[in-house]
Amino acid sequence: MKILLYPNPLVSEAAEIKDEIKRLFKNEEITEDINDFFDAIITIGGDGTILHAAKIASERGVAIAGVNVGRLGYLTSLEKSEIEYLPEIIRENNVSEHMLLDVYVNGELLKTIVNEAAIIRENYKGIAEITAEIAEGDSFSYLADGLIVSTPTGSTAYSFSAGGPIIEHTADNILLTPVCPHSLANRSLIISGDRSLKVTAKSRSKIILLLDGEPLCEIAEDIEIEIKKSKKTLKIYKKHSGNFYSVLKTKLL
Repeated sequence: MKILLYPNPLVSEAAEIKDEIKRLFKNEEITEDINDFFDAIITIGGDGTILHAAKIASERGVAIAGVNVGRLGYLTSLEKSEIEYLPEIIRENNVSEHMLLDVYVNGELLKTIVNEAAIIRENYKGIAEITAEIAEGDSFSYLADGLIVSTPTGSTAYSFSAGGPIIEHTADNILLTPVCPHSLANRSLIISGDRSLKVTAKSRSKIILLLDGEPLCEIAEDIEIEIKKSKKTLKIYKKHSGNFYSVLKTKLL
C-alpha cells in the first residue's frame, strides 16, 4: 500500500506527527507528492485540511484518514493522541461514504463541494431576495441575508451555526437553510438528494457565492446557480467505536 501524507503546513506539530506516522507504517510506502499513485490519504490538521484533500480523494476514489490537531475535527478519523490506531483503521477499511454536490454557474461546473454552497449578501445595504427552484417549477423564495445549500456532512458546519438541523452524514439529502430570514415562517428545508436546485438572487448589496467557505464569485441578477448531487463521493476512514451519534455528542453537545 502507498499512502499520501497531507499535512496542514500551519500545524506546528506536523513534522513530529509525520515522523510518527512513518514509524507506524514503516512497511508501507509514504509519499507527499499529490501527483503520485497512492491507495489512501492521511491528513494532519482539522476539518479544513480534509476539505482541501477531498478533491484529490474523490477524484482518485481513495479514502481519507484524518488526524485531528484542529479545534473541532468532526470529519477526522481520530485525535492525535490516538494515532497508534491509524494502521488498524486503514487495514480494516471501515469507511463512511459522504455525498458531494456539484455547483454550476450559468451551466459551467465551478466546484464539487463537501459541505455547502452559501449565497450571502456582502453588506447591510439591502436584504437579499433569493429564489430556489426545486424540480419542475416548484420554488421557494427567501428574504434573508443569504441561503445555505448543504450536504448532510455540511449540516454540522455553517448550516448548523445558522440554526439548521443536523442530518446523519451518510444520508442522501440536500439541506436549504436561510441565513437571518426576514420572516417568522422561513425554516430549513430538507429535500431528496436526487433533486436539482436552481438558485437566483438579487439585492442592493453585492452577493457573494461561497463554496466550502471559499468566496468564488459575485452573483448578479442574471446568473443562475445550479446545485445537484455529484457522481463522486468522499470516503472517510472511521473507528469502529465512533459512530455518528457518539461523535455528535462528543464534538457538538
